[in-house]
Amino acid sequence: MNLLFSHWSAPPTVLAGVLISLVLYERGLRRIDSRSGTSAAELERRKRRHTQRYAFLGGLVMVLVALASPIDYWSDVYFWVHMIQHMILLLVIPPLVLLGAPWMPMLRGLPVPASRAILRWIYRSGGGRLLRRTGRVLGHPLVAVAAFDGTIFFWHVPAMFDATLRIPVLHYTEHVTFIVAGLWLWGQLIGSHPFSPRLEYFSRIWVIAGVLFPNWGLVIGMGYAGHPWYGAYASVPGRGISLMNDQGLAAAIMWVTPMIPFGITAFWTLNKWLSKDADEDEQLAELLYRARLEARTTGLSGHGAP
Repeated sequence: MNLLFSHWSAPPTVLAGVLISLVLYERGLRRIDSRSGTSAAELERRKRRHTQRYAFLGGLVMVLVALASPIDYWSDVYFWVHMIQHMILLLVIPPLVLLGAPWMPMLRGLPVPASRAILRWIYRSGGGRLLRRTGRVLGHPLVAVAAFDGTIFFWHVPAMFDATLRIPVLHYTEHVTFIVAGLWLWGQLIGSHPFSPRLEYFSRIWVIAGVLFPNWGLVIGMGYAGHPWYGAYASVPGRGISLMNDQGLAAAIMWVTPMIPFGITAFWTLNKWLSKDADEDEQLAELLYRARLEARTTGLSGHGAP
């Protein structure tokens, strides 16, 4: 129980980031709603926006769970808790934020002159054109997979990992890069209005494989190592668990946890792919039926002609 109810914190940067994001999102959502019409299509879009709102709010709550709850404190004591924190940053917060589609509401939540200036810069300036070209390159699925895998491997190099436990700024940087890499990757799988994934549904399975297999390699190396990888935990007093058991439990968390969100996403992706193929088959059958009917009608007309 002590793990759950003690050592809550209030990191100023985390609280400020969550509060600013929430205010901009809610303000922008109200502005969009106030300008929407009353047609059936507009009401449906409004309903969808407010459904997405729950996902975005869930993402903000999980930011607080990962970075302001006792998880953040105990992650400096137990390696396995640290891995729970990493899994939340990589696998929970990014998809929730993306499903919330906060980009247009947050843009509309800014003061009108600021939002207009941003849009003018993006679409009319040379810097904006360069940004869009860079975004197209960085948005390639292979780049996203490489960035996600590379971020995980980089921060789990023993020297880097131990350094994050000693240097707070480096630890904050690690957290930010995890969230960014997660958004980068999950954007290839589920999209986030007004952005859409580049890949067709079935091809997204390869993105999931490109993440899971390297992660399993890291986990196997960690789980079957004959010595502790991270010496920083050896100096923590009163841990109540050996370094090797701690490392083995952390490896198990890293093995099992990713399979849950990626498994759900893979199932959803395959279902959408099969549904799309079924719809295309029905459309093709309808076209063939109409073609045969038209040919038969034409043939009968030609046969009856003088």
